Amino acid sequence: DTKQHNLVWKKGFHEGYEGIVFSLLGSAIPLFTLLRYYEKYFREGKIIASNLDKIRNILIIKLGGTGDVTMATPVIRNFKKLIPQANIHVLVLNGAEFLLNNNPYIDSTTTINFDAKTQEIKEISNMLKSRKIDLAINLQSTNFSCKVLDRVSSRWKINRSYFFRDKKTDVLVGFTNTYRSVIERDLDVLRSIGLNPVDKNTEVFLGQNEIEWAKEFFSLNGLSSKNKIVMIHPCSSLEIRSWGIDNFACLCKKLISEINCQIIINCSSKELETVQPIKRLVPEVCLFSGSLRELLSIVNESDLFIGNDSGPSQLSVALDIPTITLNGPSTSSVYRDPDLYRGKHYTFNKEVACRDLFHTQCMSKKDPTTNHPICDSMICLDFSVDEVAAKALELLR
Repeated sequence: DTKQHNLVWKKGFHEGYEGIVFSLLGSAIPLFTLLRYYEKYFREGKIIASNLDKIRNILIIKLGGTGDVTMATPVIRNFKKLIPQANIHVLVLNGAEFLLNNNPYIDSTTTINFDAKTQEIKEISNMLKSRKIDLAINLQSTNFSCKVLDRVSSRWKINRSYFFRDKKTDVLVGFTNTYRSVIERDLDVLRSIGLNPVDKNTEVFLGQNEIEWAKEFFSLNGLSSKNKIVMIHPCSSLEIRSWGIDNFACLCKKLISEINCQIIINCSSKELETVQPIKRLVPEVCLFSGSLRELLSIVNESDLFIGNDSGPSQLSVALDIPTITLNGPSTSSVYRDPDLYRGKHYTFNKEVACRDLFHTQCMSKKDPTTNHPICDSMICLDFSVDEVAAKALELLR
C-alpha cells in the first residue's frame, strides 16, 4: 500500500495531473481483478452447481400475466426433471394461479396481488419461510418482484433481468443475444448452475371434467364436430396491439363462406360491446365470455385459434392447437420462440423501422383519457383479410 501510495505521488509530481489520474487507475487494477475473480468463481453459479443434490425446495417467482406464466412452464418442468428430489413452489399474481392447475411438476402455488403493499409481502415471505427454500428464482426482474425476492428467505437467490445487468443475485446469468426468446432467457438460469434443459415446449394441463365441459358447451350452442371450429380472440388490452374488430369481422365472414366453419368469439365481459360489430356482420358466430379454465377447455377442443399478440395465443400454443398470431409492435422472437412458433403455429409479423425492444416510439403518443399508447399508422399490423384467411384455410385443411 505504501509503495502504491508513493508511486501515485511520485508519478504525479513528475508527470502532473495526468500522471496522478493514470497512476490511480493503475492502482485500481488489483481491486478490479478481485472483483472479476469474485464474479467468475462466486457468481457464475458454480457453488450452486456443486450443491444441486442438497437442494430440497425451489421457489420460482413469475409476476406477469397469463402469457408470461405460460412461458415459464418449461423452466418449471425442467427444474423438476433435472432436480427430482426438490419440491417446486411457484409464486404468481392473483388470478394467474388457475393456469397452473393440474400441473404435475408443481408442489405448491402461492399468489400475490399486483399492487401488494409491504404488509402483504411480509406475510407471504413469512409463509414461504416455513417451506425452507434453498433456491429462489425471480424470472422477470421488476421493481415489484425484486422487493418480493428481497423479503424471501433462501440460501441462494437468482434475480433474472431480461435486458439489464442482473442485480442483487447470487448468480450473474447475463445474456448473449438481445432478440433471444423469453423462454431461452429463462432456461439460461438452469444453464448457469450446470443444468442442461431437456426441452422448451410450453404446456398447460386439463382435467377430463374440463374436456367434457367443453363438449357440452359445443352441444348447447349448436356447434357440431362435423364442421371445423375456429376460436378467435379479437380484443387486446392495448389498441396498438389490435388488428381491428372490422378486420376480424370480415375474416369471420370469409371463413364461413369458404368452408362453412363454426366460429367462437372469445372476449371478457367488459369487451362484449366491443365485439358487437362482428356479431352484426356475422350473426352465426358464437360469443364466449367465461373463466380462464373454461377458455382453456374450449381452445383445447377447437381446430384453430386466431388472435392478436396476447395471452390467449400463448395458451393455444401450450395446448398444441394450430395457432395464428397477429403480431403488432412487440419483437416477435422475444415473446414467440422461433422453435415453437412454426409449422402449425404461425405468426404474421411485419418488419418495420419504428419497432424496438422497449416500444419507445409506440409509447411516445398517448390517449389523454386512457393514458394508453396510440398509433396513427399501425403499419406493423398491416395484414390483409385475404392473406390471414388463406393461412387459416391452409391450417384447417
